[in-house]
Amino acid sequence: MPKYCMSCGAELPEGTQFCTGCGTKVEQTPQQPMPIQALKKSKTKLIAIIAIIVVAIIVVAVLFLVVLGNDTSKFTGTWTVEYLVGSTNPNLEWTFNQNGTLKSEQPGYNPIWSSYELSGGRVCFKSNEYTYYHCYDYEFSDNGNKLTLSARGIDSIILSRKG
Repeated sequence: MPKYCMSCGAELPEGTQFCTGCGTKVEQTPQQPMPIQALKKSKTKLIAIIAIIVVAIIVVAVLFLVVLGNDTSKFTGTWTVEYLVGSTNPNLEWTFNQNGTLKSEQPGYNPIWSSYELSGGRVCFKSNEYTYYHCYDYEFSDNGNKLTLSARGIDSIILSRKG
């Protein structure tokens, strides 16, 4: 049966005169079970280590979902509309804000969408006038400087990052 330090509960190798865990002088007795207080300290340390690991995993998961798993930052900024069916404004610009709002920078143009949200690899625009969403698949190209929005049965919208 192994010996344990009476101070910190660390297991003591045979013939040790000082605890390798805390440095306390070891009293030489034939058999020395781990004291209750040392068991409690060891259990508390183990729980603390497990709690720290769990918190670290949660923080990493949240960061991954918020930062890496979210394309909102890829959309954020002002985009020039290169192609939009029915648009007569050749220099129409849209600004995607980080908070999910969308606005037009073209004077005299009333955009039909006021906000956007990302869901399942699609961008969905909320109508200004109605309570419906129109969703598009999206694809970035040209190192994130070109954005193509496409939906079945509808012509694609092509945007290029301004600046």
